Amino acid sequence: MSARAGMVARLRGTPAERVPVRVIEANTGSAIERIVDAWRYRHLAHFFAKRLLEKRYRRTALGWIWLPLRPTLDVSMRAFLFGGLLGVSAGPVPYIVFLLIAMSSWHLFDRTAFWGMRALEVNRGVLNRVYVPRLVPLVSSIAPGFVEFAIYGVIVLIALVYYKLANGIFYLRLDYGPLQAAVGVLLLVALALSLALWLSVMAARTRDVRFVMRYVFSIWMYITPVLYPLDSLHGIYRTAALINPVTAPLEMIKSGLIHNGVYHPLNVLVTVASIFVLGISGFWFFNRAEANALDRL
Repeated sequence: MSARAGMVARLRGTPAERVPVRVIEANTGSAIERIVDAWRYRHLAHFFAKRLLEKRYRRTALGWIWLPLRPTLDVSMRAFLFGGLLGVSAGPVPYIVFLLIAMSSWHLFDRTAFWGMRALEVNRGVLNRVYVPRLVPLVSSIAPGFVEFAIYGVIVLIALVYYKLANGIFYLRLDYGPLQAAVGVLLLVALALSLALWLSVMAARTRDVRFVMRYVFSIWMYITPVLYPLDSLHGIYRTAALINPVTAPLEMIKSGLIHNGVYHPLNVLVTVASIFVLGISGFWFFNRAEANALDRL
């Protein structure tokens, strides 16, 4: 029994041998045991997801109004710049519909990876006081991305209904395409979480990672066919886009929803391989370093 427990027992007049003592040791279990342990605490995922959402809009005058306002303003400015001033075309599909679907997919990846990177830092007050498997807050980081993705989805439906009434064309595919898009969504989330396994520990050690990754994600978006169709690229630029692991799932979503995406099995293989390499190595790194990372917060 520890000296502190014995002191507490003496102060309370309780025999020292009757004071229950629980010793928390380092988790040295296998990867499967770590995953099973995280599954036991899955009920806390809602708690950590809510904390991330509150963190984003806390101390703002408009509060939750920013949820629909940010994507609306973002898409409006980019549609005006690229679709209006620069005249970027999306073929037979209105550019605003193309942009909405592409931006929603990108932000699903970007927000999941970004908040996954900050998962340990944002929840350090909880994680330093009670035992919770660190994978739980990390997986909960998909909440901001999915909330924004859902809001984009509502805006997409409004745009589709408008064009149906305006020119009689409903651009959304009603066959097996949405299933293909769902696979693209799963690949984007898996890629973002695989990347977050590395970034969460590194960002907990130093804030420089967070600052650098903001620029990385900004540049990454422009070299991904989000603001322009993949067919508009040629030569080395098209090759660079095809080996980008975000391109294939993004094109699967665009192709599955509005028939405006180009991808090949080899491109999907690049994404799957990236998820596998980043996920396996990131899980190993996360398990080895997450405890020390929290001590640095």
